[in-house]
Order: sequence, then C-alpha cells, then structure tokens
Amino acid sequence: MSRPFKFRIWDEKVGGFDYFDLFSSFGHVPLDIRENVQEFTGAEDTLGGEIYVGDIVSVQNNIRRRYEHGEVIYSPEYLAYFVKFYTKSDYYSEYLSHLRNVHVRMIVIGNVFQNKELLSQ
Repeated sequence: MSRPFKFRIWDEKVGGFDYFDLFSSFGHVPLDIRENVQEFTGAEDTLGGEIYVGDIVSVQNNIRRRYEHGEVIYSPEYLAYFVKFYTKSDYYSEYLSHLRNVHVRMIVIGNVFQNKELLSQ
C-alpha cells in the first residue's frame, strides 16, 4: 500500500501553512522557510484528519485511563514515525503505527508552531 507524498510548510510571515505534494513546485519555496517543511505521515487521526510531522496529538491511554499529548516526529535512525510524549522529567516515544492500532482515540489538537504549550499539559 502506497501513501501520497504530501508536505506542508509553516510560513511565519503569514502565520499559517502552505500545503503541496511531491509534484508541486517545491523548488519555488523561499529558502528562509525550507527548514519548516513537515511531511504527511500517511496516517489519519480518529476524526479522519491527516497527521503530519510536527503535529501535536491527544492519545487516549487505556492503561493509565487518561489522555496524553505528544509530538509527532520522524526518526531517520529507525525510518519510522513516532509520537514523543513528554513527562515532568523526561520523555518516551511510541511508534505512530502502534498507537493507531492499540489506542482507542488519537486526535490532532495542534502543531509545534502554533500550540507548543499543549505539550506541557
């Protein structure tokens, strides 16, 4: 099963995202915002919304019986997407694909550019 290669770029000047796919004119994106490129993971949240690297998701933890917030990241070492959960003194990560299969609900609630404070809740 293949997935679409879609991306978004956070543009600080307009305070929003520009979306494009692999075949769009990425070469014409200004150099000063290329470090803000985020890739579509191929996954959707419980509500059908697309999940991108840099999204903040709320995940229902069935073991702890609560919702936890985490940041979607890509690990080049493992060639996989993870959700990185922050604790008071450390963090832990879980495979995004595992969370989609095990947890009841996972919803995109923000992103690291607009809602970084959600990670401390």
